[in-house]
Amino acid sequence: MTEQDEQWRRVEIPDLGLAFGYPCRTPGGQVVWLDDVRLHACSEDGVEAYFELSRHLDTTAVARYEEERDFLLARYEAAVTPLTAGTFHEMPAHDFSAAFGDTARTFVLVERGRWLYRVVYDPRSQLNLAVLETIRID
Repeated sequence: MTEQDEQWRRVEIPDLGLAFGYPCRTPGGQVVWLDDVRLHACSEDGVEAYFELSRHLDTTAVARYEEERDFLLARYEAAVTPLTAGTFHEMPAHDFSAAFGDTARTFVLVERGRWLYRVVYDPRSQLNLAVLETIRID
């Protein structure tokens, strides 16, 4: 076994009590990707605090928007705004909003290479806006 075959990546999220490892490459030399990762945090009522952070491999903001829009329309009959270009912490980004019943969500999509980062939050909560300021994407 070569040194490259023995390299593993370790993912640790101590606050969630979660840790695991995976190889960077298979014995056959194929790259191993950790594609979709999703963290979801909310208060008991889902109003004071609501946040989702996720990362997706090999998709675009437009493709993700279309999937989300179609899901929100079909499941909640939500009012969904068009996808608009903007920035997130000085990085190019896209965003859109959805409203259904008493629920409001803003979606921020940041493309970085092969990765798409997705942030979802309730824009009516000052606590959520404070959390938004803490997010860093490498």
